[in-house]
Amino acid sequence: MKKQTQSDSEMHSEGKKTYRISSSNGANYVYGHYKARNTQISEDREGKVEDLSDNPLVTYGNDNEKYGVAAFIKKTKTVPEYILADQDRDRFVVKDWLKLGDKADAIIDISATPDGLVNKTSILEIKCPDMGNSCFDKDGKDNTFGVPKNGFPIQYLCQLAMQQAVMNMMVDADGGHIYKIQRSYLLGWSPNRTRIWEYKYNQEFIDWICKQLEEYSLCLIDGEKVKPKPDDYKDIVVAEYENIKLKWDSAGENT
Repeated sequence: MKKQTQSDSEMHSEGKKTYRISSSNGANYVYGHYKARNTQISEDREGKVEDLSDNPLVTYGNDNEKYGVAAFIKKTKTVPEYILADQDRDRFVVKDWLKLGDKADAIIDISATPDGLVNKTSILEIKCPDMGNSCFDKDGKDNTFGVPKNGFPIQYLCQLAMQQAVMNMMVDADGGHIYKIQRSYLLGWSPNRTRIWEYKYNQEFIDWICKQLEEYSLCLIDGEKVKPKPDDYKDIVVAEYENIKLKWDSAGENT
């Protein structure tokens, strides 16, 4: 997925400012992983754009995403929808997701840009983290959560959950739900090794994620500071991490 570095802001047709929070920044919104929550919220209010065009990690991921998609297709014999050039950051957007309407001076939209969809029930997310090295050959444990560095990259868990939440909010013209997401597949790709994990939808965790996103959204509108970290967030995220299953490893594990 092409990384989005800030929530977009624009003027609504009725003169209200509209912000968009995107799943790629989910970990920042929820507990401040890459940036403190209040740093992120200040940048969102200002519409500040972080230029990542020269970031070698981002460039590597964008250039090699196609190989991750190919690996998924080869292993699952399934071609996902909305992959690579068919991705559109404006396709999966829930307008005024808190349904504040006239009760607020601004509007918050929420969006997701998964790397693919399978049968309207599964999401594909491709990562080439740390030049393809992270989640394969790293020693030690994650500095925040204390989980092994050579497993599922826990920093993406909130992004996956936020994607699931957004997709299940999408409705058609008659108000019917378009998707019923039941799982996400995260594929970690490197030139020498590929892994696929399955993360099943968990309503309890989704509710917790949405609670943090609602808190963040309301503070973004009101100009207030947001709580720096949710209570017990480490325990909650690690407990959910334990539900993730390694489905395939090109090195021969779980084949």
